[in-house]
Amino acid sequence: MLYSVLLILPALVAAAPGVKLETIRDIDWELELLGTRTPLERRARSEKSIDAIFKSLGKQYFGTAADRNLLNNAQNSEIIKADFGQITPENSGKWQTIEATQNNFNFNDLDFLVNWAQTNGKLVRGHTTVWHSQLPNWVDQINNKATLTSVIQNHVTKEIGRYAGKILQWDVVNEMFDESGGLRSSVFSRLLGEDFVRIAFEAARKADPAAKLYINDYNTVEKGASYKKTTGMATYVKKWIAAGIPIDGIGAQAHLVAGEAGNVAPSLRLLCAAAPECALTEVDIVQASANDYVNTIKACVDIANCVGVTVWGVRDPDSWRAASNPLLFNSGYSTKPAYGALVQTLGAMTATYKPTTTTVQSTAIVPTSTYVAPTTVIQVPSSATSVASTSVPIIACKS
Repeated sequence: MLYSVLLILPALVAAAPGVKLETIRDIDWELELLGTRTPLERRARSEKSIDAIFKSLGKQYFGTAADRNLLNNAQNSEIIKADFGQITPENSGKWQTIEATQNNFNFNDLDFLVNWAQTNGKLVRGHTTVWHSQLPNWVDQINNKATLTSVIQNHVTKEIGRYAGKILQWDVVNEMFDESGGLRSSVFSRLLGEDFVRIAFEAARKADPAAKLYINDYNTVEKGASYKKTTGMATYVKKWIAAGIPIDGIGAQAHLVAGEAGNVAPSLRLLCAAAPECALTEVDIVQASANDYVNTIKACVDIANCVGVTVWGVRDPDSWRAASNPLLFNSGYSTKPAYGALVQTLGAMTATYKPTTTTVQSTAIVPTSTYVAPTTVIQVPSSATSVASTSVPIIACKS
């Protein structure tokens, strides 16, 4: 129905000379805010995607999460091509998927995602090498420090090294803090204490010196800047960077419920001040309020060393929180009001907006008072032709 309305807009102007074109555009924009425009209709009107607008604000990407099954879904795939600049593997990079049995590596699904991203000119965030969840039993049952150290080094080296030069950022360690701000109890912390962080990050840096290496966690921006998990994460990361552990960034997941968006900005400022760079890595918001989405994403825009945002999926039914409708697209693959609000708000900021400066732990990034596009380590291919020589081969591996 909306597409039909768009087709007759010129006729309306011609038939009613007293109606200003601006009025027609206002009507058209209201339809966008109602969340009824499909990706096809947006492309037909040559509208800028959120990713394009975000990059014009000096950021590296506005991304989403997916795996092979969703990339093989034509509608989902077309939305990612049109609206997002980066893709994160939701499950295909996790230990249980990659190395379910010791030294038997299965990269098939992750190879597919990386190849798809390169073919379509998208950046990739690697997710995740060391995590207590979706961890094979054989790892969880290790009871020797030297063995666990070797296992971590081998897994991180094999996974990150395979995609060296092809992945922009890696969540090297994921969800390692408890709600008190201390270390979560896991096989890693029980046997190695906090030294497992050094072991993992040093292996990651050696495997891909160009990739940006992140520590990623949830409940770090949802509860406010004084929340113990938030302050604990910032304190630990500062200490580890000062000790020479090669941590480049902090990832704040941002799985929000309604009303928490006001906590994001102060919390994110605290975290971003603890590392050279930071990002919102897994954003979804219960019921996807337009105001909550705008306030959450704007928090990253306002911080010079916040380099990007990843929304944790494309459309509601495919979300891990499907019942709460937390994403930017509905079940029919149409944009929701939050999408239109982001396009409108961020688009209006591109001409004059300036970020607040943030003092960071490292001198690797010097925030400025005006937007300067960050230098991206990964060179995104400009065409499918240039990808052919760099794409990752699909190799049959033992499961």
